[in-house]
Amino acid sequence: MALSAGERRPARVLHVIEDLGFGGAEKLLVTLLPELSARGFLCEVASLGPRDDMAAPLRAAGLRVHQARLASLKHAPRALVWLAGVMRAGAYDLVHTHLTLANVYGRLAARAAGVAATTTFHNTDYEPEVMADTAVRPWKLAPYRLAEWLTAVRGRPVVAVSEFVAASVHRRLGYARAAIEVIYNGVAPSLWEEVSDADRAAARRTLGLPPETQVVIQVGRLTAQKGQMHTVEAARRLRDRRRMRWILVGEGPLRPELEAAIARADLGASVSLAGGRADVRTFLAAADLFVFPSRHEGLGIAVLEAMAAGLPVVAYGAGPLPEIVTGGETGTLVPPGDIEGLAGAVEALLADPPRARAMGRRGREEVIRRFSIATAALRHAAFYARVLAPERRRR
Repeated sequence: MALSAGERRPARVLHVIEDLGFGGAEKLLVTLLPELSARGFLCEVASLGPRDDMAAPLRAAGLRVHQARLASLKHAPRALVWLAGVMRAGAYDLVHTHLTLANVYGRLAARAAGVAATTTFHNTDYEPEVMADTAVRPWKLAPYRLAEWLTAVRGRPVVAVSEFVAASVHRRLGYARAAIEVIYNGVAPSLWEEVSDADRAAARRTLGLPPETQVVIQVGRLTAQKGQMHTVEAARRLRDRRRMRWILVGEGPLRPELEAAIARADLGASVSLAGGRADVRTFLAAADLFVFPSRHEGLGIAVLEAMAAGLPVVAYGAGPLPEIVTGGETGTLVPPGDIEGLAGAVEALLADPPRARAMGRRGREEVIRRFSIATAALRHAAFYARVLAPERRRR
């Protein structure tokens, strides 16, 4: 964003996040903040937790990263003191928080440091289906929600990553709907590169896949939420399609159950658990179709990345998925939990390669048109101008 003639320096924004692991919110910072820097904002990151996978990419992009590396909630006082110190030393114009604990600590520290704060809501944490899936015990969820409620920044606009999340934040946390701006996460241009037949053949050679194989891929943490067990069940129902390979990319606590289910169904030759991988783009390039039977999502960045790679999507039509996948145009949406429908949709698209390729092309075009990181950065720049205008008038 171009600076006005009256401004003496670029706006300084501190992004506070729980940690820097391989999550959607963390990946968003890696792609978004360099774009914001190019538009005249000085962005820095403060991370509370010990994970630091995304710290190196942020620093490589020229961004300063502050890390507390605190291990548990018992360090809450230290987190507040540390954050408030970072904020005072940095002379920030705005604190922008991401994810529940960072929201609470970041807002409280911002109040102590006298800095304006806002929040991006990435998930629908307090919807019943999400609460049922969380690893946090039910009796602990009430204090989390109360802390979110009590520290809420209702006097300023906030961001939600989808219309579905915006509706949840309004319903569960009491924000006025007019104060919630929907800004979809963006996909970096490096992920839009069109996958040619030669690229697909090369990716399959890299992964040891025969060229005639039909490859279905799912990317996501191995948890009940992401629905990999439904993917395995769909594979069992389509086991007679001998040329099919199903590849699940990701790691997580569901791995032992998935391994057992694959062994029980004798699917070892057709279903693979690839683990957490840095080369996800290679798997997307090798695939014919992306499957995503997730129970709930804030947005579904893995789906956007698959669409950017030109893959048709078969997904449960849960939460925000209808906002990004157009049924019959860029993929097929089936009712949540309908494994028979999931398997049938996969089979139908693999049986009609021209239709599948056309869906993939339209999906890639949709990502470029609606979900680019440049679009997300422009929307954030306008959002910051809206949030900071009253603060600057007071000064």
